[in-house]
Amino acid sequence: MDQIVHPDAPVTEEPRPAHRSSGPRTAGKRNTPIRSKVTSMLVQPYEMMDARQAADALDAYLAERDPALRRLRGALADGGLDPDETLDGSVYSVSPLWAWITARITELGVDPHALADDPTRPGWPSWARHGRLVDPHPPAETIALVDGFASYLGRVIDAAAPDAAGRSGSTSSPTTRCSTIPCSPPTTTRSSCPPSRSTAPTSPLTADPP
Repeated sequence: MDQIVHPDAPVTEEPRPAHRSSGPRTAGKRNTPIRSKVTSMLVQPYEMMDARQAADALDAYLAERDPALRRLRGALADGGLDPDETLDGSVYSVSPLWAWITARITELGVDPHALADDPTRPGWPSWARHGRLVDPHPPAETIALVDGFASYLGRVIDAAAPDAAGRSGSTSSPTTRCSTIPCSPPTTTRSSCPPSRSTAPTSPLTADPP
C-alpha cells in the first residue's frame, strides 16, 4: 500500500547502511579510488619542518638504523653473499658493497607506480618519505638497500674515525653553530640549532656515492 505524504511535509533521507561493500571506496560514477588524506603527512618535506619536527625526524632516522642494517644482511644472504664476510666493518668493504648494491639497483629498475600511488610508500624509511623523490622513482627494495648501506657506512665511519661526528643544521651560513652528533646510534643528542628549515637530516639518495 502506497504511503500518502502531505505536500508541505519536510523531506527526509532514508538512513544509509552502516557497512558497504569490502571493495575500494570510490568517488563519482567513474569508480575512481579515493586517496587517503594521510599522504600529506607521510611526505612532509624536511625543509618545511620547524626545529622540533626536524629533531624528531632525526630521532626517527637514527632509530631506523639497526633494522635497516638487518634488512641489508638479509638481502646479501638472499643474493648468495655471506653477510659477515661482506660487512666485515673495514673501510675496504665499503666500495665492493656499494658496487653490489648499485648492480642490484640497476636490475630492479624503477617502480611501475606513480609516486602518489605507490602502495609501499607508507613502509619506506623516514628519509625517503620526507625527502624529495620524483617519478620515475625507485622501488621499495632499492630504497631498502640504500637505507641499509647508510646504516653500514655510519658504523664503518664510527669505527675508523671515532671522533668524527655529523652535523645537524644548516651548512649554508658560516655563522650557524649546531650540536654535532655521532654517525650512528645510540649516543645521540638533539641539535641545539635555532629554529630553521634546514635542521633535518639529508636524504641518502641526494648524497654523492662513496
